[in-house]
Amino acid sequence: MILEDPTENGAYTLSMTINKEGTSEESMLSGFIDPKIKVTVQDGKTWVTILSTTYADMMYDITLGDSEGNYKISEKTPVGEKNSAGTYNMYEYKIQINKLSDVAKIAVLAEPMGGSRDNIGNYEKYTKADIEDMSIERGWTGFEAIKDQDQKPTGKEALNQALIDYGLDKNNDGTVTKEEIQQYKGDKMELQNCNLSNEGLELLKYLPESVTTLDLSYNNITELPSDLLMMMPQLENFYMENNKLTAIPKGFFKNNTKLNWIALDGNEITTLEDGTFKGLDQLTILGLENNKISKVDKNAFEGMKK
Repeated sequence: MILEDPTENGAYTLSMTINKEGTSEESMLSGFIDPKIKVTVQDGKTWVTILSTTYADMMYDITLGDSEGNYKISEKTPVGEKNSAGTYNMYEYKIQINKLSDVAKIAVLAEPMGGSRDNIGNYEKYTKADIEDMSIERGWTGFEAIKDQDQKPTGKEALNQALIDYGLDKNNDGTVTKEEIQQYKGDKMELQNCNLSNEGLELLKYLPESVTTLDLSYNNITELPSDLLMMMPQLENFYMENNKLTAIPKGFFKNNTKLNWIALDGNEITTLEDGTFKGLDQLTILGLENNKISKVDKNAFEGMKK
């Protein structure tokens, strides 16, 4: 705990450790929020602002409480622009408290932990953790997640960096080539939420045929190269949800007859043309929710058995 509560008007940076209740083991709740927490003091009143960064769209409430289990009402505000799914990637939770030194608990209401929107304010339904080792510094430079987002590369540079992170820059020259991507040994290529766009996407068509999962979800892709999946005959899962895709190229899946799951939810697709899913007789899950589909050709699902 901190020894003194801040009293001078201004902004402060709060750090703390979040542990499972009654233990010294770190709580999973620490992974849902930014490590930096903002404290604002104005005319004798104190507010704490917490930024949710993981599963933010499934987070309903975050609040703070004392050791007696008394919790404060929080004010939730979206941060940034809406993503392609129409939700936000981050939210701020602002909580007015009496004394920072009395704060002993953090409580989270989130769908992944069994919470529901109807339970906001019913703190018995929240997942709770202990707050330890609080320290505070005068001044505020911003949340880490927002600064990281501002510095994150986009488009072709973002794809290149993601592939470097996969260890595919074999000669360490800073650029992943088609020859290098062909050497990939894994069966999953997961590039979700990497700030990808259409630019440079054609490089992925050189992934080896051993790839069974390609995840491009939560990016800014509006158009797919028509031959992107041509050399991936073993592909079983193609995740493309929450982008800005407007159409599925003709014959896009024609060489991917082993596909089991296609996720296209949360895009801007308007039309499903004849033969779009032709030959996909092993497909069991097809996600098309939250698109703008106004036309479905008669034979769009031709050949699908399930």
